[in-house]
Amino acid sequence: MKMRNVKLYKTTENAFLPNEKTLVGTFDDCEMYEGEGSIFLEIANKDHLEPSASSIHIEYPTILEITTGQGKTKTIRTRKRLTEISSDLIKIEFTVL
Repeated sequence: MKMRNVKLYKTTENAFLPNEKTLVGTFDDCEMYEGEGSIFLEIANKDHLEPSASSIHIEYPTILEITTGQGKTKTIRTRKRLTEISSDLIKIEFTVL
């Protein structure tokens, strides 16, 4: 489904500042869909990042903050798992926690 105003935050594992959110990026025009326990985010490669092979990596908990067409905000706690970059598209897979 087409999404607008998707915000991506990283959380810290810092004992002094637990669950502190740091904004990584805001995406205004992207595609988002759900699979088996995963959420996929497809973003146009407007920054012309170099295409690369898929890279599997597990990161600190990530928070996806999604604003629906009705103006409601939904927050999903995830871990970024897989990134694929092509000449026109960046595809990120998140595992839902």
